[in-house]
Amino acid sequence: MVLAGPGTGKTRVITYRYLNLLGLSGVDTDNILVLTFTEKAAREMEERISALCQTGYSELLVSTFHAFALRFLQEEGHRLPIPRPFRIAPEVEKWQVMCRVLETMRPDELYRLPRPRDIVPDLLKLLERAKQEMAGPQDYHRIAGDMVHEHRLGSDVHVQVAAVYAAYQDELMKAGMLDFDDTIYWSVRLLETDPEVLGRWRARISQVMVDEFQDTNFSQLRLVELLAGADGNVAVVGDDDQSIYKFRGASVANLRRFRKTYPGTRIVRLETNYRSTARVLAPAARLVENNPERIKKQVVSEREGPAPRMYLAPDRDHEVAWTVERIAELLGAGGDAEVAAGEVAVLVRTNAQLRPRPAGDQGHPGAAADGGRSHRQPGGGPSAGDAGHGAARRRHPAGLLGGAPGRDLGRGRRGQGADRSPRYGRPRSSRRPGVGIALRQPEAARR
Repeated sequence: MVLAGPGTGKTRVITYRYLNLLGLSGVDTDNILVLTFTEKAAREMEERISALCQTGYSELLVSTFHAFALRFLQEEGHRLPIPRPFRIAPEVEKWQVMCRVLETMRPDELYRLPRPRDIVPDLLKLLERAKQEMAGPQDYHRIAGDMVHEHRLGSDVHVQVAAVYAAYQDELMKAGMLDFDDTIYWSVRLLETDPEVLGRWRARISQVMVDEFQDTNFSQLRLVELLAGADGNVAVVGDDDQSIYKFRGASVANLRRFRKTYPGTRIVRLETNYRSTARVLAPAARLVENNPERIKKQVVSEREGPAPRMYLAPDRDHEVAWTVERIAELLGAGGDAEVAAGEVAVLVRTNAQLRPRPAGDQGHPGAAADGGRSHRQPGGGPSAGDAGHGAARRRHPAGLLGGAPGRDLGRGRRGQGADRSPRYGRPRSSRRPGVGIALRQPEAARR
């Protein structure tokens, strides 16, 4: 396990490890699998490996999790109860299928007039998270039944969700479609249930490497564990301080589980940052070290650089005005520019903060840059993501799904034993009922 802080050269680690693996007897490019999260990252990784290792025209197994799972199902899918051939369902068709299912079933807890379709995005997100937690329709139905037996609040909603889940999957199958999360779900299911397929793929892939391991969800973790095996040669690169995809089901608990699964794990820390400066890293380190369960590390830099400045603004207008003044200073209000406008970056938390302000307003960043073009988004308004966020809060009639969809889904499930609940600061019994309750099942039950 390589714990690589930001700017410490983790991509270089993967490429050079790949080179060293090729030097081992009996190891070829067909035997090394490198998994990452985005197509862009996979392309860059493949290009760097090809240039370093001089692999020529050899096909490299460097891909995203979903791309690998898709390839796996294309080869082995005939052993599964899935369409042959199949295609990946576009978002719009997933939405249409869910609308048809709701219209046909009209479950009273989910189908709410006058706007019954408002809940569709939340249901799709919930089912996406269920698949990421390896809970299929039958699993969800069983868990919902357990909730009813235990007289747990919200159980009637989850019984109906389970029925909708089963009908939705049936409709997808009839249309010859799978969604992206189905590809990993079915790949894991086949590897778990077919020893012949599992043995063949383990013999084929003898080396596994995973980039950004802290961003893996449970189904992705299971895929890695199954391919590598208990004695496999597997290396993961990650940093719990950089985990940002919890809303997609990712869990830094996978780093702890990895060390439990492979007791002899060697931990290598990359702690020299080649990108930033010591005076920027120091306050960042003081902030992140307050995370109670982080893996201890200290990222340092030999570069000094200017000290960072912090301005605690009383409101948004003062914040924007102060930022504009600093940009004006950098650009040189009197004509002596210290830096070019293209070298100034403004980072904000949400797209809504980039909405244009009236021309001539002191708080309009564009007035200090290039007439508003630098900071204005295409279309001049909030992004679709912002609109959707606001709408999402209105989609839950009477708190139907217990808050944000999938908010607690699978919390604590990747670790084992007593560390599951305390990680989140409050006992399970005190958590409000919601979609997250449905999929908290014992480790053994998942298998």
